[in-house]
Amino acid sequence: MSSKFKPWLDVPPPRHELHDDSSSDEDQHFESEEEGDEFMPQKNPRRDNESSIQINVLISDSVTQLVIASPSLEATLLGLGDSSQCGSISVSASSFNHTFAIMYLARHNFHWIRLPQIPPNLCYPLAQGLLEDLRPEITVALVPLFVDPDTPVRVLSTSESKPDISDELVLKPPHFITGIFAAIMSYAEIIHSKAVALLTNAEGVPDHEFVEEDASEYLVQLLPKFIQSSESWTIDLPALRRFHVRSTSMYV
Repeated sequence: MSSKFKPWLDVPPPRHELHDDSSSDEDQHFESEEEGDEFMPQKNPRRDNESSIQINVLISDSVTQLVIASPSLEATLLGLGDSSQCGSISVSASSFNHTFAIMYLARHNFHWIRLPQIPPNLCYPLAQGLLEDLRPEITVALVPLFVDPDTPVRVLSTSESKPDISDELVLKPPHFITGIFAAIMSYAEIIHSKAVALLTNAEGVPDHEFVEEDASEYLVQLLPKFIQSSESWTIDLPALRRFHVRSTSMYV
């Protein structure tokens, strides 16, 4: 199906800000100038204002649990068993055209998508297309971060997914979650959809990270538990109720 992007009715609170290093301190929002699927970002130094953004989601079955992983963490999902392709999501814009496969892992009963970082102006449209077209009950993002070397995996949760968790701060500037993963967490919070980010230790550059072996092994054990316990949320790990997605650097 083809997503139609709705303009923001209100300015989101600060934790929903999405920045790149070449933009101003104002949020990037999308407003419709004409009827149809064409929406123009107010602040967008990276694309032609004449161009349109279109998201098309095609899938053969319903999605209950959705896992979204960076390329460096795809091996974690492949290590959990054989997956089969059951759909796709395509992103079309003037400077970016790509189709991503939607996979299904029958052994653990969840769908997953491998997503690299994408241009900042496409992050919120893609997040909206994923969450509104697929409508998962729970979304889990697997995100490599260069922070907290003594802790294999950290948990970042929306308020909807775990309302009784501690407010212990596990992420501090400038180590904020960024890009498409930030947009997914942010949009899930806006529409009151359950979402959790599992943050792993990594080294290298974005989309070409090296994930520590201990973190990868821990994630393989942890992910199925999250999927199976998404109703009760009994995982005993540090978590953060309110998160920030403001970034001092964005990788395109």
